[in-house]
This record gives sequence, C-alpha cells and structure tokens, in this order.
Amino acid sequence: MFCYDLAVATALSERNVGSRLLFHDSTIFDGVDPCQKARALRLAARQAVAADFQYLLCVNEADVPWDDLRDFALRDYVRCELTDVGDGGLLGIRY
Repeated sequence: MFCYDLAVATALSERNVGSRLLFHDSTIFDGVDPCQKARALRLAARQAVAADFQYLLCVNEADVPWDDLRDFALRDYVRCELTDVGDGGLLGIRY
C-alpha cells in the first residue's frame, strides 16, 4: 500500500493534478520491520522533494525506528509534535 500510494502521489504531482499531499497514519507500517520503516521514511522524504508534494505521517515517537535512522535527520522533517503531557492536553483539550 505504501509503494502504491507513493507512486500515485508522484504521478499526480508530476501531472499537476490533485492536492499534492500524501497522508498516512502509523497503521501503514503496522507489523513492518524497523529497517523497512526507516527505508520507507527515507524514500518518502526523497520522493516528496523530487516530485514536489507533501508527505504527512502521524506516528508515535515510540514507533519511529531511531536506530535504523542514524544516518537520516528525520527531525529536520518534523513540522508538528503533539503531546499529552504538561498543562495543555492534546491540542489544548483536556480529557
């Protein structure tokens, strides 16, 4: 599914059709080996820049394969971090 979505997003972007946005929830990587997750994240970052679209991934920090991303500055691509610690709750809403 990941490769298919990436191919479609690339094709649409190159044709200047669609929203230029690919969004995945963390379930896209459910059951995937950490090394493969890391390779997918590198590929998504490279392809999004090359084809000029935005790739959004919502993932828990604990699910990020940090050890397999040592040579890739993933944090450079992080635009928003949500947390449920502190006084704000999630998005300012207390549950």
